[in-house]
Amino acid sequence: MGVDWYTCKNCDNTFHDAGNYGCCSKCEEMYCGKCYDAFIKKYGEIDEDNEEYAIYGESLPECDWCNGKKVEDSDLLNFALEKLCMKRSKLKKEYVLHKFGR
Repeated sequence: MGVDWYTCKNCDNTFHDAGNYGCCSKCEEMYCGKCYDAFIKKYGEIDEDNEEYAIYGESLPECDWCNGKKVEDSDLLNFALEKLCMKRSKLKKEYVLHKFGR
């Protein structure tokens, strides 16, 4: 019997499946025990009456990542580039010119 290792979506720490951890039933991200417990205080857990309980067991109904309270920097950059109608390569050239004068 082996142990699986995961990376917490919230804090980037590595944790194993032999301890306290959990997931979000909406986005299916995995969280270490500390982050999972913090999200439980914020959002609660789905219970046995919820139809998703059969799939996920005790899990979060949502988390900061699937409801938009937290977003990846890369997602923000892609959104900003789209709004600016600019390609990443052009932005990089402008940045290098600004930062390094080349």
